Amino acid sequence: MINIRIMKRLSCLILFIIIVTIGCATTSSLEEKLSKINYEDGINDEEAKTIAINYIIKNDMKIDTSRVGVVDAKSIWKVRFFRSNWSLRILTIAVDKETGWIMYVE
Repeated sequence: MINIRIMKRLSCLILFIIIVTIGCATTSSLEEKLSKINYEDGINDEEAKTIAINYIIKNDMKIDTSRVGVVDAKSIWKVRFFRSNWSLRILTIAVDKETGWIMYVE
């Protein structure tokens, strides 16, 4: 009986460590991408995607960041995310092409 309890707790601990490690790796990778953005030469579509993903993480939004599309819309990039519940609705974050500022979220 004790061995089963110990095994369950150990399994939970290992799972927790894996989840925390993956989360930290993702965040450090994002921070590395953010640090490489040169705002002086304007923002390209990949940089806009990185900025938008950072906005989602910083605002603790429950959005699936693996399904992303970027649309060129004159002076902004429209970064579109499909919601994690797989509905047809999407979240759009507009990123200014010159400054990298978030212009609006809808």
